[in-house]
Amino acid sequence: MNITCTEIDSEKLSAAVIERLSRNFASVIEEKFEEYLAQRIREECESAAESLVIEKLEPLVDAVLRDGFPRTDRYGDRQGTNVTLPEYIRGKLTTVQHSRSWLDEKIKTELDKVWKEDLSKEVKAAKAAFRQSVDDRLGAELAKAAREAAGIR
Repeated sequence: MNITCTEIDSEKLSAAVIERLSRNFASVIEEKFEEYLAQRIREECESAAESLVIEKLEPLVDAVLRDGFPRTDRYGDRQGTNVTLPEYIRGKLTTVQHSRSWLDEKIKTELDKVWKEDLSKEVKAAKAAFRQSVDDRLGAELAKAAREAAGIR
């Protein structure tokens, strides 16, 4: 049985299919191009910003490391000679705030975090491993006792 359809013009049909596919393909290409372009612009901006920051900050950081920076009071007024970076850090670490030093508080915070996140997991895992070890040993001893009681070697 041969089926023919004289009402369908294959040229019009193929032209319509090609036109539809072209439109869909063009929108996908346009979307991907816009994504690519936005990504490249972001990368270039970040690179330019990083270069600018390095160019402007590097001499300032070098100067602070070499010469230190001015001591100031709480109002920002200059007080005495420059302080070196190690002196500044040492001062910050030993500054008393509410009868605790900044360093004490930082250590407590970090230890609490380590205990809550890392060590508690390790302790739970160690307990589970110990329980499993005891269970395995008891199971082996019970099996041995049962075999001996039954006269099985």
